[in-house]
Amino acid sequence: MTGKRFHRHLRTLLCAIAMIVPRRLRPRVLGLVPGFDVHPTSSIGFSFVCPSKTLFLGQGAVIGHLNVCKGLERMELGAHSRIGNLNWITGYPRRPGDPVFAAYPARIPELVLEEHAAITRSHYVDCTDSVRVGAFGTIGGLHTAILTHSVTLATGRQACRPIRIGSYSLVGTNSVLLGGSVLPACSALGAMSMLRDAHATPYRLYAGNPAQAVRDLDPSAAWFHRRTGTEAES
Repeated sequence: MTGKRFHRHLRTLLCAIAMIVPRRLRPRVLGLVPGFDVHPTSSIGFSFVCPSKTLFLGQGAVIGHLNVCKGLERMELGAHSRIGNLNWITGYPRRPGDPVFAAYPARIPELVLEEHAAITRSHYVDCTDSVRVGAFGTIGGLHTAILTHSVTLATGRQACRPIRIGSYSLVGTNSVLLGGSVLPACSALGAMSMLRDAHATPYRLYAGNPAQAVRDLDPSAAWFHRRTGTEAES
C-alpha cells in the first residue's frame, strides 16, 4: 500500500470513527486528521464529514445530523456558521491524468461558508467547482440544488464553474443554482427559482426561470443588518 493510499484510508477511518464517538469528542477525533483544523467549540452531529484534503471548522461552527460531505477537497465553515440536517454535499476531486475536467485546471472542489452563513436542511450541494456562501448568507427552506457542473451539449463533455452566494443574501426553498451563477450580497432568490446568471446588483429580489430582478428590497430591512444568527438557520 502506497503512502498516499494509506493516508486516504486513515482519513476515512478517522472520519467514520468521529461519527460514533460521543459528540463532545468528535472535534477532537477529526482534529487528528492531517490537514483538519477543528475548533473545540464546534459541534458535529451524526454525519460523515470527510473532505479529501482540508477541513476547517471555526469557533461555534455547527454541522447537524445525517449529512454526507465527501468527494470535495476542502470544507471551510467560518465562526458560528451552520449546516443543518440531511444535506448531501459532494464533489469530484482532482486527480492527475483524469480527463473528465481536464479543461478546467483552476477549479477547486470546495465549500466555503463564511461567518454566520447557513445551509438549512435537505439540500444538495455539488462542489465539483467552488461554492461560497458569504457572511450571514443563508440557503433556506428545503430541496435546493446547487450544481457547479453540467454537460455541454455542443461538445458532449462535462463543464464546471463556481457559484457565489453573497453576504446577507437568502436563497428560497426548492431553488436551482447553476454553475457560474452569482446571487449578489443583500439580495434574495425567490422560492422555486432557477439562477443561471452572474447578477451584480444588491438589494433586489431575483425570481423566475431563469431568475431576473423583479423588485427592489429595502436596504434598512433587519435581515441585512444582523450581527448574530437567525431562526432561518435552524
